[in-house]
Amino acid sequence: MFENLGNMGQMMSQVQKIQQEIEKLTVEAASPDAAVSVVMNGKQDVVSVSLNPKVVSTLEVSQLENRLTEVLNVAKEKSRAAVKEKLSQLTGLDINGMMNLFG
Repeated sequence: MFENLGNMGQMMSQVQKIQQEIEKLTVEAASPDAAVSVVMNGKQDVVSVSLNPKVVSTLEVSQLENRLTEVLNVAKEKSRAAVKEKLSQLTGLDINGMMNLFG
């Protein structure tokens, strides 16, 4: 019953490695007019938000809010796709449908 416990340390080490690789991933998304750009990591944390003052100054607040929302959603999708690809590379598995295990 306990013969596989020796592999538990190796498994935990591999999980930590995968988590570190995911945290290192970054993706960028920008609005078509370059008003807003966002950098997000593999944990879907926003790393930075940049606004182009020349473009932003011509926008209504609601337009800027819409662009920011759109860019954040695109960045999240890009991040998820990058994580999926990285997990496939690291594990050799097709992880479609398993993304919920990693947040």
